Amino acid sequence: MTYSEHQDAVEEFNFEIDHKDTGSSEYMWHLHTALAKVALEAMRRDGLTRKKIADKLGVDKAVVTRILNGGANPTARTVGELLWAIGAKPAVDFTLIPKSSNGYATTDRPNVIRISPDITTGTSVRSNFAPKPVVATTG
Repeated sequence: MTYSEHQDAVEEFNFEIDHKDTGSSEYMWHLHTALAKVALEAMRRDGLTRKKIADKLGVDKAVVTRILNGGANPTARTVGELLWAIGAKPAVDFTLIPKSSNGYATTDRPNVIRISPDITTGTSVRSNFAPKPVVATTG
């Protein structure tokens, strides 16, 4: 079977994620990205290791690794303690989502996740796409 024939035979999965889950996932992604970035900067600047950070916090190195790799859902307190341990301070910024002409927030449409197996790497390829909203017009 050729690669093309196999790709044609592979099943894809599409599913919708509701708005609440989309919003919380986006927040967690931003939090994780910012936390990992500042931790990496501090580790380079101060010669810190995950072990040194963990020792300062009184936790196992695996806990710090899970948080920095995005495998944990840390509480606000845990984020604050981690920032303290690396010599950083939080900067929080929340922004209201603009409303569209139909009165709904511009993200008020379902996000669809498409997962397709990729035989070249043996992994799944994940792509996000949001269908365009249907806007009723008069006239």
